[in-house]
Amino acid sequence: MKRYYVASTRQLRRLENVTRSPIFNHFSETLSGVSTIRAFRAEARFVERMQEHIDENLVYFYPNSISYR
Repeated sequence: MKRYYVASTRQLRRLENVTRSPIFNHFSETLSGVSTIRAFRAEARFVERMQEHIDENLVYFYPNSISYR
């Protein structure tokens, strides 16, 4: 039983970390290009893309959090 628990929690933790990286990357790119984004009035597109990244990460975050209990 322990073998399955350790393997599955390790995989969940890895997947959560992998899906967290695009969130930080997108955020830093958005901050560096905020003047261009505003100039082209593309704020909604960037907010929507950020929400997609967060939603993808939450798919793995919740099971990972629950597995520690």
